[in-house]
Amino acid sequence: MCRIKGIDEGAELVMFFDKKILIEVCAPCAGKVVYLDNVPDPAFAERMVGDGVAIEPSEGKFYSPIEGQLEHLFNTKHAFSVSHGIAEILVHVGIESLKLEGEGFTVVKEMEEGTELTKNELLMEVDLATLKEKLPSLNTPVLIANYDDVQDFKVLVAEGSEVAAGDKIFQFSIRKK
Repeated sequence: MCRIKGIDEGAELVMFFDKKILIEVCAPCAGKVVYLDNVPDPAFAERMVGDGVAIEPSEGKFYSPIEGQLEHLFNTKHAFSVSHGIAEILVHVGIESLKLEGEGFTVVKEMEEGTELTKNELLMEVDLATLKEKLPSLNTPVLIANYDDVQDFKVLVAEGSEVAAGDKIFQFSIRKK
């Protein structure tokens, strides 16, 4: 049996070569930051879907929040997710936007699951006037869909602050497998 001085039996020893990968998530659109606690939908406010922040969009252009692969683009175009390794970022445009069945959403790039995306690559355009008229809120949650796999989550922007598309909004780390 090997003993290391200062380590009790049964204690977890994390080796120095256990690397973490830092993921910085960018705003997928320009607008005002809203913390999830203030999003008018319990699924987002109570973090049932994941953790992150929301943005009240001021422009109708939506970009990839990270470099990675398109994980999913909903048929109704109201939401998409991009993955980088085991991290998956979900962007859900507006509250109750599923009911619009694609009205007001235009995908600007031919994509399918697995399509490689660059950070800040334009993915869709949204008619904000249509959404504002038909939805209870334009709040757009930007979430870590698989939050259980992440560590060191940190929001980088204050609630109410204005962000441009591409500004860093939160970061987290994942263990390199």
